Amino acid sequence: MRAPKLPPKSGRPDQDGGADVGPLGRTFAREVRRLRELRGLSQTDLAAQLRERYGLKFHQATIDRVEKGARPCRLDEVYALAEVLGSTLDDMLADWSNAHDAFRELTNIGMRAHETEFRISMGIQQELAAIDGDRERVAAGLARSGDSPDGDQIRAWAEEVLELLDTLSAGAEQIIQGITSQLPPRPGGVLEEVNRQYFAGILTAHNAAVAARRAEAEAGTGDAPDLTDAGSS
Repeated sequence: MRAPKLPPKSGRPDQDGGADVGPLGRTFAREVRRLRELRGLSQTDLAAQLRERYGLKFHQATIDRVEKGARPCRLDEVYALAEVLGSTLDDMLADWSNAHDAFRELTNIGMRAHETEFRISMGIQQELAAIDGDRERVAAGLARSGDSPDGDQIRAWAEEVLELLDTLSAGAEQIIQGITSQLPPRPGGVLEEVNRQYFAGILTAHNAAVAARRAEAEAGTGDAPDLTDAGSS
């Protein structure tokens, strides 16, 4: 009886099971090499750090195979490499080698930038409200100290504090005026797409709320609201 035929061996050395790293793995491999060289590390240096910090059995030849896309990495190895190279897994798997993927990454970053802009603006608005409250407290204090024998001294101190509050207020207003919302989106650009996605989401939520109110009114579960203006939005 003949022994079963074994499949032909791949021409590549089967040091790691012959597994294909795939597109994400190749992106990761390129980023490992780029970041290692950017940080001035040799393959031996990187392998040594992985051994010392994470107990991984990496050597110079292991790093070489990883960077060539010839060795797939386990999940713990992927996270260790990202940590040692000062990056994140999301960034190391982001493919910037073609326009479609690069545009998607830039759009995500642009969206986060808009969210940061919103948080900065809201934070500054809250601080401006606090400054206005402090102005009112100073004014009320001056009114109460008008007949005091120390009134002139108190007024001088109050003017100093009011000058500080005015300076802070003016600076905060300049920051609000100078953030990225003042940038005009370029046609077909990243920021135009971010604005389209952002405002499209707001419009979708608005239309859903209007539809829900209309359905509620038609079902007789509440007072029928005037939806003329809302429906035309």
